[in-house]
Amino acid sequence: MSKIKNIKEFFDLERRADLKGLEVGDYSLWSYLRIYYSEKFLIAGSRGSQPGIRLAAEGLKALSYGLRYLSGKYDYLAIIAGNQRKEINGKWVHPLDLLPPDIRRKTLFIELPVLGHKKRSELPDPRVVSRFWMILREFLWTKTRRVEKNDVYAATAHELEKLFGVSVRVEFLLKRFFAGRAVMDSVLDRYRPKAVFCAVGSSNMNYILACKERGIPVIEIQHGYIGTTHSTYNLVRDLGAKLYPDYFLAWGEYEREFFSDPANHFIPAGRVFPVGNFYLESIYRRGMKIRPAYRERLKRFTNTVAMSVQDPLEGDMLPFIVETAALLPAVAFLILPRTMGEAHYRSRFDLPDNVVFFPELNTYEGIIIADVHTTIWSTMAFESLAFGRANLLINPGNMAKNMFGHLLDEKKSTLYADSPADFVEKLPLALAITGANSQTASNYFFRKGFEKNIAGAVEEILAEKSVRC
Repeated sequence: MSKIKNIKEFFDLERRADLKGLEVGDYSLWSYLRIYYSEKFLIAGSRGSQPGIRLAAEGLKALSYGLRYLSGKYDYLAIIAGNQRKEINGKWVHPLDLLPPDIRRKTLFIELPVLGHKKRSELPDPRVVSRFWMILREFLWTKTRRVEKNDVYAATAHELEKLFGVSVRVEFLLKRFFAGRAVMDSVLDRYRPKAVFCAVGSSNMNYILACKERGIPVIEIQHGYIGTTHSTYNLVRDLGAKLYPDYFLAWGEYEREFFSDPANHFIPAGRVFPVGNFYLESIYRRGMKIRPAYRERLKRFTNTVAMSVQDPLEGDMLPFIVETAALLPAVAFLILPRTMGEAHYRSRFDLPDNVVFFPELNTYEGIIIADVHTTIWSTMAFESLAFGRANLLINPGNMAKNMFGHLLDEKKSTLYADSPADFVEKLPLALAITGANSQTASNYFFRKGFEKNIAGAVEEILAEKSVRC
């Protein structure tokens, strides 16, 4: 797949698009359709709304997963995906597993088995049921029901295709949207929850609508980096609030500031609660335990630089690091691959002796055992700050600065190297920042104390009576 346009172009077109034919009462179907239009706009050959065969196969196997928990009584529901779980001390943990215990034990997790469901013994709490029983009901709904005015909505959407220059399966998407709302209605009838949590609101807008129509607050927890190029979280027109969460549990203060922009209509900044990132806190504790052993293995070097590889950019990154490593033979350069193994890089590049690999470590652990972190524009540049490691970013052709310059600067423990010689010159400055503990700068992006923070935020949210619906 290749990029064909820029998200800024999409936003410009969106601002002047005629969306009147997609209004349904006090919300707009464009809130939902724009996710698919923007994806198709940006990426040629995008699958868009086409369901993956692998996921469908997983669904058939998962239909019976957790069925016995459906008969319970719950005050809360959580709509999540299995790939959002992280392995911590032998358990696969979702951030919402760390809700206050009195809330968590009254919560039913409805999980999409992306990468499959985990064994019950591997979960911190067994009250998890497959979402595929809902998806199956939605599929049957699309085959047996007719959506009033669907032809009108589809006609408007097809007119928009001329403006954006892309085509999506509008009729299918609209039927799926209304099917999901109908099925979620029946789920809400069954459980009558006090609140619903979700981890990717954009994938569950029809479920959110069903909740909002009943005055049930929806609380979304952040699942990934949010920036100016993210179509979901940059809402350039006021499309109403019915398809968006009431509250947002964010990683840090940055997100609250991001949503304070009056030109962004996603959510009011006052409904954004910085709670932190549970996995980064856990992996930091684990990494600090193994750090002494790896520091011993690296003792022949004065310092260690960890590089998070970005596969599409390895042609820019590896030659840069090879040249830099040759200039700094006393410094170890720890390569942290994303998908490829050590053999791949050694076969393609002539790596000096001070370029090392520890394949048993994940990227986070590699950064923790190092002194400084480098990449081009991987979001690991933010995570590195949470671990107290300064960034010295590879910046050929201003690639890194164009992406992160407005967010990461020297005050945020980040420097930029335009060339290997520039990297050599700035490395002592980056080491000095790490020595002064760059975790201070990370507080802007990742608030510390996740469990305490999420407990306080949820308590405050549930106590609030005026819910934006």
